[in-house]
Amino acid sequence: MEHSFKISFCGIMTALALVCMFIAPLFPGMVYTFAMISGLCISISAEEVGMKYAFSVYIAASLLALLLIPDKETAVVFITVFGFYPIGKNLIEKNKTHLFTREFFQKLIKFLLINISCIVYFMITIYFLGVPKESFMIGELYLPGVILIAGDFLCMTYDKAIDNLVNLYKIKFRKKIFRKW
Repeated sequence: MEHSFKISFCGIMTALALVCMFIAPLFPGMVYTFAMISGLCISISAEEVGMKYAFSVYIAASLLALLLIPDKETAVVFITVFGFYPIGKNLIEKNKTHLFTREFFQKLIKFLLINISCIVYFMITIYFLGVPKESFMIGELYLPGVILIAGDFLCMTYDKAIDNLVNLYKIKFRKKIFRKW
């Protein structure tokens, strides 16, 4: 593929990720879903044009989301969790060192990556976006631990969903999109 095609493809994926994040506030409660869909754009970019270009999509979408999207929570959850995770996932799975060849260690490192990402998201939400800590409590139950456990399940599901959706893209849509090239 030509360099100009790769740059154009990355621009389209960045725009698609931003559109998904712009739509998120229109559907209350769907912030995480649209951030996940935006992260899928990064996975498709990694599949089509490589990790270097996918990382540029992540950086461009992250910066533009911070600057343009009025709902900063959507931007932050994309930057810290659902945009970052496809990059980390791809690096972990493509790394051919002895430690990363075993599926157990890959899952463990992905699990650690997602937990650290969720904790960073929680800290940014509290300290930079100004969400009070009390909003994470129900009675005496402090919810971040519960949310982290639920987040682990959600992100392992997201991991499988990325694999399945990228495979669906390769089977169903790649030929239709790239038939002229």
